[in-house]
Amino acid sequence: MKILKPHTSVSHKLLTLTILIVVSLSCSKESGEQDSPQNEVINLQTNHTYSLAIKEPSGLCKAWNKNEFLIVSDHSNTVFRINDKGEILQEYPFVGSDLEGISYQEKGKIIWLVDEQQNKLIKLNKEGELLLDYKLSYQSHPSNKGLEGIAVNTNNNHIFMLNEASPGLLLEFFDGEIIRSISLGFAPDYSGLFFDAKNNQLWITSDEAKRIYQCNIDGKLLKTFQHTVNKAEGIIVNVETLEFWICSDSKDKLYMLSTQ
Repeated sequence: MKILKPHTSVSHKLLTLTILIVVSLSCSKESGEQDSPQNEVINLQTNHTYSLAIKEPSGLCKAWNKNEFLIVSDHSNTVFRINDKGEILQEYPFVGSDLEGISYQEKGKIIWLVDEQQNKLIKLNKEGELLLDYKLSYQSHPSNKGLEGIAVNTNNNHIFMLNEASPGLLLEFFDGEIIRSISLGFAPDYSGLFFDAKNNQLWITSDEAKRIYQCNIDGKLLKTFQHTVNKAEGIIVNVETLEFWICSDSKDKLYMLSTQ
C-alpha cells in the first residue's frame, strides 16, 4: 500500500515566514539598533591633537569669536574660553556643581550649561555671571546617568539636552519647561550634542561606543561615524567639510577629526 505524505499548505509556510520576520525584527530592536536608511559606519581619522591645561573637559561649543571655543570642566566646574589650539584665553567666574555640557546662544548673548548632579539647566550672560537656573523634572534616572550634552536650536531658540543613559533621552526645552522627551536607542550612552542650523539636524557623541551619530531633530539615526578617542564628551561639527572637534574627558585633550 502506498503511504501518502501530508503536504505543507501555503498558508502554513506563510505563517512560518511571518514568525521568522517578527523574531528577526524583535532581536534587532533589543540589540539597540534603530531603523535607518543604512548601517554603514564611516571611519574618522585624527588630524590634530592639542593638550589642554583643563582637567576633565566635559563639554564643548563654538564661542562668539572665530576659531574660539567654550569648554567646561567637571573637575573645576568652571567655564573656559579657548582658541582652536586648546590655549586658555579666559576662565569665567561661575562655579557649578557637576558641569557636563555647554552651548552658546547668539540671541541674547547667553551661555547655557547643564549640571548633572543638580539636574539643572543654567543660564549665564556672556561675562559668565548667573542669570537663572531651572530645576528639571523628567523620567527618573541614576544620579550619575543624568544631563550631559546641550545645544541651542538657533532656528527657533529651543534647547536640546541629552540624558546620558538609563534611559537615554533627547530632551527639548522651551519657555521654562521640557516640551518633549524622546527615547534614544542607538548607543550605550550619549555624551555630547551639536545642532546643525543649516540642515536642522543634530550630531550626538557616545563616549562608550566611540562613535558620532548624525540624527534628525526627532532623534532618528541618519549616519554613524567612528573614531578612536577615549571618553569623547563635547562636539563641534563643520558640516561643510565634515570636520569634527571633540574633547577627551580622560586625556585632557582637544582633537580635530575628519573623514579624510
